[in-house]
Amino acid sequence: MEIIVNAYFKVKAEEIEKGRIEKQGFFTYISIEWEGVLFRTRRVRVAGRVADIVPMSRRIDVLLIDDTGQVLIRAWDDKKVLVENLDINDIVDVFGTLRIYNNERYIVPIIVVRIDERKLEERIKEIKEDRRYLINLYSKSSKESVEV
Repeated sequence: MEIIVNAYFKVKAEEIEKGRIEKQGFFTYISIEWEGVLFRTRRVRVAGRVADIVPMSRRIDVLLIDDTGQVLIRAWDDKKVLVENLDINDIVDVFGTLRIYNNERYIVPIIVVRIDERKLEERIKEIKEDRRYLINLYSKSSKESVEV
């Protein structure tokens, strides 16, 4: 079964690193297999700790890490305001769209929110609960692919 998610789908950093990427025009989609179900989305939500901040003339790159890996947050021109006040070791929840350029995967942020350590520790549990809910909701469907 394939579930196409048209919402900010909670993911782990390693899933961004290892998931199957597919470009469709301007959009970049990621497919994540979990418990025999394929989730497909272009909007992601990832939580982690800021490990590095690299300001450049037209963008700011923020390296975000969680217990599973790392993901690059790339804030261009008008989105720089979302990350310019972050510090190393801040814990954040990032809502964004996935992009790939020269085989480098990154997230363009739409919303960046500081969260506390407890929320970060709960994220893996939330990911499992959300995915089980979607699977249970759509497993009764006779369709091979459903869109939410």
